[in-house]
This record gives sequence, structure tokens and C-alpha cells, in this order.
Amino acid sequence: MVFCDPQGEQVATLRSRAPDAVRAQIEEVVAAHTKPALLEAPVAEAKQQAAAQGKLLAVVFVDADPRFAPKNTALLEVILSEGMAELREQLVWAKRPIRDAEGGKTQESRDYRASRSPTVIVIDPALAEPEDGVLKRLTSFKRLRQELEKLLKKRL
Repeated sequence: MVFCDPQGEQVATLRSRAPDAVRAQIEEVVAAHTKPALLEAPVAEAKQQAAAQGKLLAVVFVDADPRFAPKNTALLEVILSEGMAELREQLVWAKRPIRDAEGGKTQESRDYRASRSPTVIVIDPALAEPEDGVLKRLTSFKRLRQELEKLLKKRL
């Protein structure tokens, strides 16, 4: 058995036929060669990745309060849906908290004026200051796909 990365390149061969060893190797290969759909990294780090890839950054700000869980989950399901796959690949996505452990707003949510959960903020990573780089702030997701497509067309 051979293991391939998402581009089809061989990255490993089966080392053992023992069930536990096979499972461990599969998990190891998946962890090493699967990129997360949404980075769980600070905005500054995500901006660097987006700039390096020549893409815009979409930051999804969410509140961990259970009252917001249905909306947060619904948005993440839309973003990760098959219908959004092509559009999802054109942006770097990150997920950030609106509130810190003490319940106060995080510095990032204040910098990008994200107060409703969930909020998607599209950022041009080439622009340094938070407010200068904000291209779009979305708090209603009925037209998420259309708004992102329109924004990406403008950028071309």
C-alpha cells in the first residue's frame, strides 16, 4: 500500500500489516499532509500565509458562548460544504475567537471590529493596518458566496 498527498505524490509506503500500526501510519500521514480548512492561528500569522500564497484572508470570528453555537456551526458547514470548495481554495481561511477566557473582547476582534458571532472579515494581507486591509465585513450569510465571488472578481 502506498500513501499519496493531495497532489498525488507518493509520501510513504505501508510499514507494517498489523492493524494498530496501519491505523497509526494512516493517522500520521493524514496529519502530515492534510491542510486544515480553517487555520486556528493569530490574524498576523494567517495574513503572512495569505500574502505568501497571493490570496486574500477570510477570518471567521466566533463567540464560544453556547448561545451562538447554532449560527457558528451553520456558517462553518456552509464554508466547508462541497458547493464552496472552489471558492474556499481562492482564500486563506482562519477562525478566531471574539471573546477571551475572561469573557472580554479579544484584541483581534476589537482591531477588526468583530462584535457579532459569527462575523467573516475579508482582509487584503498586503495592507498593514487592520482597518485599511478590511475589504468586506459580513454578518449575514444569506449571500456569502455571492459577496465573496464579487469581491474576488474585483480583485482580478
